[in-house]
Amino acid sequence: MSLTVEKLNDDTTFLFSFAPSFAPKSTTRKLPGAFTILIDPWLGGETYILHPVFQLASHTSECAIKSLAELKDHPDVIIISQEKPDHCHRETLCSLPKTTRTRILATPAAAKTIRSWKHFHPETLHVMAPYYPDKPGVVTRVRLEPYTSSSSAGEITIANIVTKYDMTRLHNAIGITYRPPGSLLSAVGGETN
Repeated sequence: MSLTVEKLNDDTTFLFSFAPSFAPKSTTRKLPGAFTILIDPWLGGETYILHPVFQLASHTSECAIKSLAELKDHPDVIIISQEKPDHCHRETLCSLPKTTRTRILATPAAAKTIRSWKHFHPETLHVMAPYYPDKPGVVTRVRLEPYTSSSSAGEITIANIVTKYDMTRLHNAIGITYRPPGSLLSAVGGETN
């Protein structure tokens, strides 16, 4: 597997690009099994929590890009890890078209904030429930199509791992796994491995 991490600002905005290990380093097209995840995009403007009088933040250095439109391709998934405006930035997110094919995964509070903007179609936004190992259905699974009819599908998994007793709701982790599509090998006698 190949993973490229691009830092898009000096805060929390990162673009993860996953690709199968045999993928060429540069190509003009998206390869089967490739997948991109953008985390907490904030690309310009100021943010504040509660009111600008209490706390006003802006970037101290220039972001790598000024808008999501500058990305070569829209990411497959955008993850919003919390509702604070330096993670859930309205101007940046709403630079995506209302009909975007990008899937937005957000923590419950962030999803509530994004819904209040009334910008995206309801099927674009998905809530990442807190992960508990004994609770089914709390991991987002994205199937990666197989290369051919004789290969196996891959998968991306994403989980919202919360911290117990965190009243500020500032401390959580996002777990991501990537399994590229692979080959199915036939053994003698028709069995598959």
